[in-house]
Amino acid sequence: MIGIGFFPWLGAVFPDFDGVVSDYQAFGTFGTATAPVNLGRNSTHEVGHYLGLRHIWGDESACAGSDSVPDTPNQTVRSSGVPSFPLTDACSQNYPGVMFNNYMDYSDDAIKNMFTYFQTSRTDAAIRNGGIRASLATSNGCVPSTVGMNQLVLSNIVSVFPNPSKGIFQLAGHDELQNFKIMVTDIVGEKVLETKTSTSKTEIDLSNQPNGVYFLHVSSEKGSLAKKIIINK
Repeated sequence: MIGIGFFPWLGAVFPDFDGVVSDYQAFGTFGTATAPVNLGRNSTHEVGHYLGLRHIWGDESACAGSDSVPDTPNQTVRSSGVPSFPLTDACSQNYPGVMFNNYMDYSDDAIKNMFTYFQTSRTDAAIRNGGIRASLATSNGCVPSTVGMNQLVLSNIVSVFPNPSKGIFQLAGHDELQNFKIMVTDIVGEKVLETKTSTSKTEIDLSNQPNGVYFLHVSSEKGSLAKKIIINK
């Protein structure tokens, strides 16, 4: 399993588990990201569940299942890999066959690229007009943030180079900016380095770390920020 999304009706029954979770290996092209499910389509799939969409084959074989969406063709079982178009089966024997490139199927990330009209109508209904996910429309995530200005200021006066590098990075800020606190974490959040510097320029040595994506966390009297850095030896 590389992710899970709770259906709206399950979230109401089990609020402590409600939400969407995706495996950290299902993103990106460096480090632990693992093809063929590394392009983020898993999150799109799980958000579909969160907004009320079922698997396109209806989770039953022998054409008995349905996702209750009128414009998705019926199909026997989930797709996999990279099928050639058109793909037909016992449930959809004629052209254009099954919709293996739909986000709610299990094909490889590289070919998943669509929701249908009635799938989007279903997810829209979950949010609008008092739908079971109506609280999303008024959540704090819809309100422009005003708390990140210090990060914006700091990002304008701090630079990290070269990036990507072979493991040695230079951190530099304006001369008036000193007393950095520096922490580096790997892609799963484990701390790999923590230090301080009283100067506006310092070297960050990660040459003992393997290739991959890391996150540089910098804080000072001006604020804090996080930057993605990449080791590629």
